[in-house]
Amino acid sequence: MDQINVVALCGSTRASSMNLALLKAAALHVPPGMRVTSIVDGRIAPHYNPDYEARGAIPRSAARWRELAGEADGIILSSPEYAGGIPGTFKNALDWLVGEPRFYRKPVAILSASNRSVGSALALRLVLSTMSADLIESASINLPLLGKGESELEKPEHWLLIHSALIAFMAEITSLKQPRPRLASNY
Repeated sequence: MDQINVVALCGSTRASSMNLALLKAAALHVPPGMRVTSIVDGRIAPHYNPDYEARGAIPRSAARWRELAGEADGIILSSPEYAGGIPGTFKNALDWLVGEPRFYRKPVAILSASNRSVGSALALRLVLSTMSADLIESASINLPLLGKGESELEKPEHWLLIHSALIAFMAEITSLKQPRPRLASNY
């Protein structure tokens, strides 16, 4: 079986972000046959403007982000809640993928560092649905890490949840990559 390569996008730009710590922990707990190739945040690309595409002059950093996301077998997202929704830089990074044809039906998992981020969870699901992403609910988890330190991620119950989510994500991606049998036609 081929290696499953995923990219992680963090919605926080804070150096001490629990969402970033969660993504780093996930990269350490991937099952055999899976790897996290990059962990990036919303600052990966300049503010989205459709004029870039109209002029055929997409900024290099935005083109690289599209390439990373397009080549990945799946994307893991983790974001805090800001003002009842998702942070602007995070949404901006997702906006750059709207015109990327390889993002259509891309498997996505959400790892949340807070079980109280209801507004951001709803906003993110709406954005992903609009973008035609394939949200893998069995691989999406909420950990009660809000206000706790990174050492909380070392607790066996948390890394077991992270690892289990990644196993579910890998299984779904593997299933989606399998060739589908063609149905015989009588016509």
